[in-house]
Amino acid sequence: MAADNFKDWLEELKNRINIVDVVEGYVSLNRKGGKYWACCPFHHEKTPSFSVDETGMYYCFGCHKGGDVISFVQDIEHTDFMGAVSILAAKAGMTVPGVVRGLKDYGAFVELTPNLSGLAERKDGLAEGQRISVYIKAILPQRMKIKLLAIDTLPPLAAPPPLEYFLTEGHIEK
Repeated sequence: MAADNFKDWLEELKNRINIVDVVEGYVSLNRKGGKYWACCPFHHEKTPSFSVDETGMYYCFGCHKGGDVISFVQDIEHTDFMGAVSILAAKAGMTVPGVVRGLKDYGAFVELTPNLSGLAERKDGLAEGQRISVYIKAILPQRMKIKLLAIDTLPPLAAPPPLEYFLTEGHIEK
């Protein structure tokens, strides 16, 4: 599925990733009732108070940390949002959609969201304004840089369908 924007892509990532599988990579979970329980990985405790449910959320009744699979990876890996997203995208085998915003000899500037861009290794045939899919190779928070690898081009966004009805002077006309 080619996502039309980053929010759609994030939803697809969350749908592909099972939070129970991700959390079990860090702590041993035991199923009790409709939830999975463990001792919290964020603080020391003797009795399990950390719960994970299959709706994609986790919560600790001891330290009150909670959230979705992305915030769990942020907390457990001590990384930022895009760091967690890149870890999860690698697990899911997904690439990130972006738009080429500039070309230089050493690479292409790719916009992932309106506030987030990265530098992709140059790939022949890229043009400014073109949609591409990229892997996040590295995130360098101290330098505020993201290194990307251009994988493939994506089809342009679909044009909106032609208008069938018009509103004129309070009347709907076809």
